[in-house]
Amino acid sequence: MINKIKNEIPASTRFQVDGKMPKYWPPKPSRFLKGFLKKFDDYYSKEHWDINDVEIMGVKEVFSKFGPKDSILITPNHSHEGDPHVLLELSKEVQRQIYFMAAWQTFLGHGGIDGWFLQKMGCFSVDREGNDRKAIKEAINLLTTQQMLVIFPEGEIHRLNGRLQPLLEGVAFMALNAQQRLSKEGEGSVWILPTFIKYEMVGGVEDKAREMLKECEDFVHGYKYPINVSLEERIYCFGKKLLSIKEKELFGNDFEKKEDLSDRIAQDIDLILSKIEQEYFQKTFSDDVPVRVKNLRKKLLDLWTDEGQSEKVGQKAVEALDQVQVALQLFSYPGDYVREDPTLERMCETIEKFREDLFGSRKNIAKRNAHLIFSEPMNMKQWCGDSKKKAMAKITGNIEKAINNLRKK
Repeated sequence: MINKIKNEIPASTRFQVDGKMPKYWPPKPSRFLKGFLKKFDDYYSKEHWDINDVEIMGVKEVFSKFGPKDSILITPNHSHEGDPHVLLELSKEVQRQIYFMAAWQTFLGHGGIDGWFLQKMGCFSVDREGNDRKAIKEAINLLTTQQMLVIFPEGEIHRLNGRLQPLLEGVAFMALNAQQRLSKEGEGSVWILPTFIKYEMVGGVEDKAREMLKECEDFVHGYKYPINVSLEERIYCFGKKLLSIKEKELFGNDFEKKEDLSDRIAQDIDLILSKIEQEYFQKTFSDDVPVRVKNLRKKLLDLWTDEGQSEKVGQKAVEALDQVQVALQLFSYPGDYVREDPTLERMCETIEKFREDLFGSRKNIAKRNAHLIFSEPMNMKQWCGDSKKKAMAKITGNIEKAINNLRKK
């Protein structure tokens, strides 16, 4: 029997910080296992991630622009755990090895077996909470040796296929450093290829969505969902209920009187992060939420894993990390996401997040078709004359603009 929640929402399994990265996993692509890995990926993609079909649009036109001495840095949106499997279809299409920078936690699954498979498929680990020099060096080396590399500049999976979250500047940093090295050698370009992965739900979706939402509603003690209303309205009513429970848990009271849901969520996030920033940095910051979260995680993780610190300091850092996780969890629920464009895809994403945050496990509502769409590639040679800081900001802004333009098509 499942215990219903009453006054407290269980800790989310999304966005967890699991301590220091135990080791570095380099890429070890295997030609010998290529055929087996292809068949395995086809099966895994369909059966585990529910990706029904992949359409790659305009691939010949885009890839005709790249020379034999060029490297390609693919920068897609990241709204679903199946995104890398979609991009592996591109590798098959263009007959080139593709490399991925992936969070180190994914290498630990099934007692390390997942890590072995990931390495053989061309993945290498990165510590997202720290300045991972090995991962950065690996990426730059790949980009100076005519390779094709995928890095997701959003960093986290927010389950928001219809909206791009702020991008981190690390992608631009690695691309610029690689181009500078190539320019010294006198040949070759690093190209950034902004890419959009669009998902489309298929197969009796609305009934399945209502069924999963009902499962979530029944999990909340005493909650009675409104009858004779649209699925969109039910989602908003339930989301507000969960938010009120979380606010009372965090702050002692809710902010139901605040009418604008987006402003209410933004206020909650800022209250959480500002309190922790003030305690550990003695000031608050106005950066985008992902940047604030990254800085806090690094600071708190260092304190947690520092053997020279007292147990009390370490435990306090862990508790603060849990609060940061809640802020990022809230950030993945933009208050206007479904209202802005109430498609079945957006409603399903939101319901799937509800379920994962309540039950602690991921479950897809239905199968998805994926569409891989490319923007005009960006040659890094044009940015080598600018100061690195300005160039990084401009490149990141251009990637964001390009992906958003693809999203609106």
